[in-house]
Parts: sequence; C-alpha cells; structure tokens
Amino acid sequence: MFKIIGCISAVLLLAVNAWCSENSVPEPLIVMDSSNGTMELQSFFSRLLEKDSAAGDLEVEITVNNSAEPDKLNKKQVIATAGRKLPDKSGVRAEVYAWLPVLIAVPETMPLESISVEDLRRIYSGRISSWSRLKLPGGAVRRAGYPVGSAVERAFRQLVMLDDPAHTTKLDPANEIAPGMVTIRTAAAAGTVLESWNDVIVFGSWQLAEVKKCKLLKINNIAPSRENILSGKYPLAEKHALLYSSSQKPGQLPQIADFLRKSARSSGHFIVP
Repeated sequence: MFKIIGCISAVLLLAVNAWCSENSVPEPLIVMDSSNGTMELQSFFSRLLEKDSAAGDLEVEITVNNSAEPDKLNKKQVIATAGRKLPDKSGVRAEVYAWLPVLIAVPETMPLESISVEDLRRIYSGRISSWSRLKLPGGAVRRAGYPVGSAVERAFRQLVMLDDPAHTTKLDPANEIAPGMVTIRTAAAAGTVLESWNDVIVFGSWQLAEVKKCKLLKINNIAPSRENILSGKYPLAEKHALLYSSSQKPGQLPQIADFLRKSARSSGHFIVP
C-alpha cells in the first residue's frame, strides 16, 4: 500500500470529466505510470476499488497512460501531486489530502536534540562520517533509512538531498546518498536498529513516532509534531494534493479525495488532515 501511495503522489494524473457523474457514467481515472508497467498500477487500483467499501459510490474507469503531460491542467482534469510548494497558477485550486513527513531518529541515549537540514545532507552524503564532527561522543556515523523507490526515500532525496523529482536539473554529485546505508522497511526494523547501535541515525516516516526507546530530532529546532507538520512549520514534510480548475470542480472530487485519504491513513506513513 505505502509504495503504491508514493507512486500516486509522484506520477499520477487523475483526468476527471465533471459532466460524467451527472450522466451516471464512470469517470476516467488516468494513471500516469513512470514504472514502465512494473508497478501494475491498473490492476492494483482495480482490485482496491472493488474491495474497498470506503470508496462508496466512487465510479471510475481506470486506464494507464505514460504519454500525457501532467503539468498542463485544463478545466476537466484533476492532478494528484506531491511537493512542498503547490503551483502558483491563476485559476487553480488545491485540496491537500495528506502530508508525508520525514522523521529523523537517533538512540534515546544520544546527546543530540536538533539537527540542521544541511548537516543531515552532509551525513547521508558521507561528508560527515564521524559524530565528533558535530562535537558529539561516538565513533563513525551509521546511516539508515527507507529503501530506494519508497515514498519516504523520494521525499528525503527531495527535501534533504536537494534532488529534483522532475529530473529537470542534475543532482549535485556531492549530495548523493553515500553507499553503505542500512535499509529499513518497517517501524519494527527501525526500532531494532536504534536499540542495537548507539551511533546510528535513521530517516523514516510518521511510523517512527511509534518506535520506543528512540529520540525524534528537531529539524532546524522545529519539532516533528502533528501540529507543526500540518501547519507547514516542520521543514521535512511533503504536501500531497489534488489540483483542479477553480472554474469547474469535478463531480467526484470529494470521493476521490476521501479514497486517497483513507489509503494514506491506513498506510501509517502519512498524516491526514
């Protein structure tokens, strides 16, 4: 579920014809797939909508397309997008359906309360390899985080490593995540790593808030609280929103938003307003 939701926010285009609902015709849900079919998004959404009672009366006809341009919004389209800043376009409205926070955790015994985004970038790129560089006790820094391709890893690359999700600019090689990072996939795995090593730092999702015997770091002296994330104060959080034309609200926009909120909430990685 989590991997799919990440793909939703990264590469989806929901093209919704508002007049369809008035005529009881299923609205087309066009999924922009950048995985060349490996995610099997069409079959996933079809199965999910069939068995998910929360989808209610949502009637959509799902097709997969990789040729449309999701940045060109017309009056009959809804675009699902992820990013810190929503497009500042005249005539476009946004409905945020979820936030994806990137949380940073260390063992509870570590005498560290806050870290800057810049120091995080230096740690994960390997430019800071010893805790002594930050005037902390301990030897070499152990780095851990969610796997390549996950929504959290993508958000971490964008918000911390300054990667461009649209790939319109080339990433500075000095900001690449250095080899050797320990991969974790669950909150339980993060807890095990944090209890086993007293010199590790971990990036993860909202699930890290449930891990015992660890310390969630402030980022730039801002705590990763629900309030700070939803207000936009916490710097490592990504908005997931539906964009639509202010002149023509699609008929099933509320149902689509509710469906995405439920999917995001059930994953445990997102915060839903």
